[in-house]
Amino acid sequence: MKYQSNTRKRQKLSAKSPGRPINRDQQLAFDELVRYVETSEGKVISVSDLVKKMTELCGDKSYTAKHMKNKLIEHFGSDIVIGNLDGKSDFISLKTTASSIIHNFHKRQQNEQSDERENIITTAAKLIKNDIQSIQCDKSFYPSSENVKSLKENLAFVPTSLLVFLNNIFVEKNSEVKIATIGQAIMQACIPRNVICPLQLGLGVQMHHHFGSKFLVETLFQLGLCASYGEVQKFEMNAAASNTTSIQDYFPGQFMQFVADNVDHNSCTLDGHNTFHGMDIISCKTPKNSKDECQL
Repeated sequence: MKYQSNTRKRQKLSAKSPGRPINRDQQLAFDELVRYVETSEGKVISVSDLVKKMTELCGDKSYTAKHMKNKLIEHFGSDIVIGNLDGKSDFISLKTTASSIIHNFHKRQQNEQSDERENIITTAAKLIKNDIQSIQCDKSFYPSSENVKSLKENLAFVPTSLLVFLNNIFVEKNSEVKIATIGQAIMQACIPRNVICPLQLGLGVQMHHHFGSKFLVETLFQLGLCASYGEVQKFEMNAAASNTTSIQDYFPGQFMQFVADNVDHNSCTLDGHNTFHGMDIISCKTPKNSKDECQL
């Protein structure tokens, strides 16, 4: 009888599922996080923020950051991306494909309570957003002046789906410039950290060059029409550094002195208009250097 009782105990133990038992509060909190991630399409979310959010839902039963990442990978599989953003690690985002967007559209159509017109507009917006997020952009280099001035290059910068959408919106015959401008403004608003649109940067540099007004550039930036004032300053500093000519390399072994002076014209006015303030600088070298040029 003793042997049989031990056997029954072993059978009862083996009948239990292996591993740690599922905590209902934890599972409900994690399900809430899954819905939060699914509704945040295209957004980048940190794992630490999810841990904090889960702590608010279930207190000290929240997952650790490592366990949270494993659970997310287990749930979403290859549809989730965990990487770095601005030097910080453990940021997640969901992959969105055109097939999944269309699948969700047909799924919503089966719901009688959903509005078909609204579903079509939402699906079209998601398809365009997916194309914008899929473009390959290199922020290591600023757009060249040729790309900023070329209408063809600026139109090619905009994804085809967004161009088709805007072409069906505008009714003017010659609206390519407006289409490129508004298209790049939409792209900049969609992925602000991943792209520097040529027209956005070009407009900011042009306004700062002509007016020198931080207020004007920042106002246009707040309206989503140009780059920020800080980005314009970075561009001008990099442009000055890349275009600087090193005079020392042309005349080695000579003494060089820089001489600078300013010029003011009509500076004493009551209204401050029609004045001119300039600064010029020259370099003087000694001893004299003669160069022989050969004509081929």
